[in-house]
Amino acid sequence: MNLEANLRETLREVAQAMADAKGDWWIIGSAAAALHGAGPIVVKDVDVLLGLDDARRVLARLDLPASPGLPDGKFHSALFATWRDNPLDVEFMADLKLCHDGKWLPVSLRTRQAFGIAGEVLHAPDREELMALFASFGRPKDIARLRLLHALP
Repeated sequence: MNLEANLRETLREVAQAMADAKGDWWIIGSAAAALHGAGPIVVKDVDVLLGLDDARRVLARLDLPASPGLPDGKFHSALFATWRDNPLDVEFMADLKLCHDGKWLPVSLRTRQAFGIAGEVLHAPDREELMALFASFGRPKDIARLRLLHALP
């Protein structure tokens, strides 16, 4: 896996921060696409989807203020925080919801694929589910990521 140094270091930090999580958690967004080998892809931050209990514990341990994610018309989360102490920002989202046809629907993932980075383990949805997630998000950048994943062998 050929990942840029800043992404590798940030992912290593995320894995360490999430090591004692009680529930499932996932890397999503461009970082997940990069983990699957999509490219070329620019990763500006790392998105972590996790449960509320784990979010409260992790954010407290990292001394990050958690607040409800403000609905932006497309996304909303019960808790949201940005961790800026890494080469790339890390955005933690608990209980993420997606607005579809005026209704807020939970983003729930079923698959969990492990990736090893610098001796640490990270999790992302499998490629098919990640592609479905990008399709459901529907933004131009998500469609571009979907195309990159689809082009993989």
